[in-house]
Amino acid sequence: MSPSDPVLAYVLAARPLHAALREAVIQLAAFALYRATRTRALALDITPLDRARDTLGDHTAGLAALRAPDPAAHHHHHLMGAATALERALAAGYATGTGADTLFFAAVEEAERHIRAAGRLLPGFEMVDLTQACCAMHAPAALVTHRVD
Repeated sequence: MSPSDPVLAYVLAARPLHAALREAVIQLAAFALYRATRTRALALDITPLDRARDTLGDHTAGLAALRAPDPAAHHHHHLMGAATALERALAAGYATGTGADTLFFAAVEEAERHIRAAGRLLPGFEMVDLTQACCAMHAPAALVTHRVD
């Protein structure tokens, strides 16, 4: 691929947007855990919601303006799906009515599925690259030293 390749240009422009969406998913997942395990008597700290809202807000316009070439259209669809689900999660996260928790958890889960799907469509968008993890480096050696004949 050359720098003038439309897919490469898209990848370079979309990577920071994808990273922001991934960061917002992580922030909201942490808030989901906190929300599910907190003692109801304690006031709910919405700082993670505010951070996710700021992260998403800073990148939503860039995502909407991003034009995907045909080979990257499906990837862009998933980024937009993640952003939409995150917006629903934020609305539910700030809500206190009946069913807000269910809507919040479902929206965070949907956003995460879109982020993972986008990560499988184009290189450089993986959620976590475990091929460089220390356990990945030790696995071949463990197989050799612990072989049972």
